[in-house]
Amino acid sequence: MQTLQQALDAFGGLDILVNNAGGVRAGRLAATTQAEIEAMVVNITSAITLIGAPSYTTYAAAKAGLARFSEALRRELKGEGVHVLTVYPALLF
Repeated sequence: MQTLQQALDAFGGLDILVNNAGGVRAGRLAATTQAEIEAMVVNITSAITLIGAPSYTTYAAAKAGLARFSEALRRELKGEGVHVLTVYPALLF
């Protein structure tokens, strides 16, 4: 949260939040401010969540968790002015 506060102080606010990690917490996002609710949330997962690849077991699991978090958040906040976008960058082998 310290990094977020530093960005808010430096730039006066955020238009887009890019979540490149993820974390799950149960229940509504009651602590979210009105400004945050009106912002867009972008979660960066990976195409590996769609088709697992050998030797990427733990990475695939972590990114799949973020993908499901994004889907649950998108459904939870439907109609509340928040747009949750999940990005699945392709793997290049």
